[in-house]
Amino acid sequence: ISVTFLFLYGALSDFSSPVVRASLMGAASAFSLTARREYLAGHALALAMAGMLLYSPYLCFDLSFRLSCGASAGIILFQRPVSSWFAGLPSFLRDCLTVCVAAQILVVPLLFSAFFSFPVYSLVANVLVAPVLDLVMVLGLLASALSLLWGSAADVVLWLIKPLLALALKGNAFIAALPGSRFWAGQPSKWACLAWYLAVVFVFCPSFRRRMGPPLLACLAAAWFLRPSGPGVLVLDAGRDQVTAVIHEDKSADIWYNKSRFANPDQAAVVVTPALRAHGVFRLRQCRVDGDGADHTLVLLRRDFTFLSGTGSGDVPFRCLASVARPFPAGPLCLEFRSLTGWNGWDFPVSAMATIVYGSRRSDEALTEWGETAASYGVPCFSPSRDGQVRLYRWRGQWRISTFNEEQSWNIRNI
Repeated sequence: ISVTFLFLYGALSDFSSPVVRASLMGAASAFSLTARREYLAGHALALAMAGMLLYSPYLCFDLSFRLSCGASAGIILFQRPVSSWFAGLPSFLRDCLTVCVAAQILVVPLLFSAFFSFPVYSLVANVLVAPVLDLVMVLGLLASALSLLWGSAADVVLWLIKPLLALALKGNAFIAALPGSRFWAGQPSKWACLAWYLAVVFVFCPSFRRRMGPPLLACLAAAWFLRPSGPGVLVLDAGRDQVTAVIHEDKSADIWYNKSRFANPDQAAVVVTPALRAHGVFRLRQCRVDGDGADHTLVLLRRDFTFLSGTGSGDVPFRCLASVARPFPAGPLCLEFRSLTGWNGWDFPVSAMATIVYGSRRSDEALTEWGETAASYGVPCFSPSRDGQVRLYRWRGQWRISTFNEEQSWNIRNI
């Protein structure tokens, strides 16, 4: 009977990945009681994950599936040791804090990778809002059952749910709006993620501390020394919009944004802001926006970023030019041409370390000719419409260019 209700609830939730995972674990618990067999939550989680991945292997790319399984594994593995940290608190408060902390231990790298931030007040929300949501869920299931037998009683229960749901939603919104509610940091590197999990093993597995010390220090050192040093340039693949950012060492940036009238008016909010936040950029020094709808785009950027006073440093070998015009800037620079207007078909900046150009279409003849001319001079040529995101950065004293798109993944070239 309990398994039937579990899967009825799963149907009401449209069988989302976390609900299916929880239903399968609940079913394993119910069947273990019926069969009088030992139940281990770790085994149930492993069976649920294996069954779901066998049914749909692409679930491993589903963020909700990974967060749900990671949080469940954290509760199973770390609930007891974390509970000792709050031994002096009342049992209700201790249980809430223990579950919240344990659930987040394994998913911290996932949160930063997906949302570029960490919810600082999640403990407060778990203590104040979670009990209200639990009551809302129980009453909601009760109203669903009563609706099949007595509609008036179901309406009364739903009437009681309404203020509780409003309280939970407004409470969450209030906590999220508090100053410093999110710790923004951008996407962590693979070395940083590995160092985090080694640190978790170091803290919660005393028998491995002596063994894990050297690997943990090695990962921290690798994450520090392998990070790009100095300022860099990021050319975004923003569709018809043209966006370039110079990212400084303090993670502030200068932006040049050419807004196209044929693009989504909110392209800055849905594409540019997430891309910059993924690189740890949350502050802007300069922001120049041109084109159609420039005022609206500037409003979106001012809403999402903190604007600083001051100018950017001039030690980046990069120049952004509106069109192709002689004379070309001299020296080993990375030149970005927003348009090939004015190019006569043969003049070329032969001293450039690389060029970045935009085309109106993938089959643009001028863009093709420019690429062929660049190849004849041995100068790398990139285009956001073809290569995706283009990034220029300094690593170990040498400038490098990396590109990323869905077909080619990461492609790195020394220049």
